[in-house]
Formats: sequence, structure tokens, C-alpha cells
Amino acid sequence: MKSRENLSPLRRALTNERRRRRATELVIKAVDELREVIGINRACKALDLPRSSYYHSKVESKTPKVIETTQPKPQPRQLTPTERQKILEICDSERFCDVSPREIYATLLDEGVYLASISTFVNGH
Repeated sequence: MKSRENLSPLRRALTNERRRRRATELVIKAVDELREVIGINRACKALDLPRSSYYHSKVESKTPKVIETTQPKPQPRQLTPTERQKILEICDSERFCDVSPREIYATLLDEGVYLASISTFVNGH
């Protein structure tokens, strides 16, 4: 077996982490045994383990970490790609090339054309 001085810093850190976790597991098991006799609060104090760490270990072990990857739900009021494209074409047209989105919106409303809300034009959607 190699001596600790010959281990790389990463390997030494991993070894120390494993030892720390193992020590914490042993302390938690000891609290589990003592809780029936003296209670969780006193057992944690006697073993110098924060109660929050004890309770956290219990919650963590009961609920497996499951990461669900779901597609975001489409917004019901979201513009369709064709509506979005039409707005972009109007904003990029020669008629409105030097006009602010608010002015484009107002001009189109004056002409009786409503494509989207003012915020849609301003936010560039």
C-alpha cells in the first residue's frame, strides 16, 4: 500500500472525502441507536452532529433523487410561427425600417390592422 505522501492531491482529497462521509454515516447510525434512550437532540449534542444534518440524512435516504426532464408547456396565447414571421416582415419592411416598434404598432392600428400587442412588437417577437 502506498503511503499518503505519495498520493496525488486529487486522490488525497477523494480519500479524505470518503473518510468524512464514512465517519458521518457512523455518527448518524450512533444517533439512531441513542435516540431511543436519550432522544435525538441529546444524542446529536453528545456526538457533535448538528440536528439538521441528522434530519437531512434521513430525508435524503428516503427520497431518491430523480430528475425529470419535461418539455416546457407551450403558452396558449403564444404567437404561431406564421404570425411571428408576419410581424418580423412588417418590422423589417422598407416602410418601417427607420420607425420604432411603438410607432409601427400605432400606425397599423390607425390603419385598422391589429397583429399583436404592443409588448410583442417592443420585445421583438
